[in-house]
This record gives sequence, structure tokens and C-alpha cells, in this order.
Amino acid sequence: MPSAAFVQRMGRKILVIGFRGCGHVQALGVTDDARRGAPPQPASSTRVLNGVTDAPYDSDLPSALQDLAESNTPYVKASAGVGVAGPKGDHLQHGEHALGP
Repeated sequence: MPSAAFVQRMGRKILVIGFRGCGHVQALGVTDDARRGAPPQPASSTRVLNGVTDAPYDSDLPSALQDLAESNTPYVKASAGVGVAGPKGDHLQHGEHALGP
């Protein structure tokens, strides 16, 4: 289910951003939700997991991920991507690298 929400795992708070099973418009809504999730957190404290398996792929989603990455960078401590492979992955990863070290 597409969403952007915090979960607790092994005592750590993680912002999970999931795109599985969503349509184009819904995917852009998920990036908006994620953009609002990180800023209330202290600087360099947020851990992010991006799930892009079966994400809708067009020119808007990588751009939206890049915008999300740029806006959340001050708050992100670490990030990871799941489901990124092949040419689609090369394009989507471009936005994820800016999410944090």
C-alpha cells in the first residue's frame, strides 16, 4: 500500500516511503506526504527507506523524488532504496542519493 509513515524498528524511528501498487497521481501524493514527514524531526536524525518496487515510472516520479531528496536532506541521517534495478533503477537512484549519506 502506498504511503509515507514512520515505523519503529529495533528502537529506531524510520520514515518508510512506499510506492508499491500506486498509480501516478497517488505516487506524487506519497512524495508530498514524505516531504512533510522529515522536517519536524531534528537535523540529521531521520532514517529513510524508499520502496520503489513496482513504482509507476514516468518522467514525473524521478523528478518528484529528486525534489523530495533536496527538501529533506538537512533532516536525513541515512537512506536506502528497495526494488531499484535496471535502467529504471538507474534513473530512480539519482533522486535517492541526495537523501543522505
